[in-house]
Amino acid sequence: MKKGKQVMIPFCIILFVVLIAIISVWNKVTDFKTAYPQSYLFLVVMNWFDGIMLDRVWVGHSKIWEIKGMEGIPYIKPWKTVLTKRGLATILYLIIALVTAGIVVLVGKIC
Repeated sequence: MKKGKQVMIPFCIILFVVLIAIISVWNKVTDFKTAYPQSYLFLVVMNWFDGIMLDRVWVGHSKIWEIKGMEGIPYIKPWKTVLTKRGLATILYLIIALVTAGIVVLVGKIC
């Protein structure tokens, strides 16, 4: 398995569990009608924040990310790639939010 997947898979699982905990425990949501928009909004806001603020602004304008000997090689994605990727993820999150909201409802029935 590639090194990136070794980190990203557990990270995504942890993020998914935290999202469910925030909505079900912190926000005390037990119904699907409330859980779905909350989970979708959280996923979409984090997606766009990551793509624009972290990937483009912070990495693109911070000297901390510069690697000696690699100054001439671009290491940030072009705007078109960022916008396309984030736009497609926004659509995908419509489905992922369904799963998240369903789990939140199940957790609400258990607790």
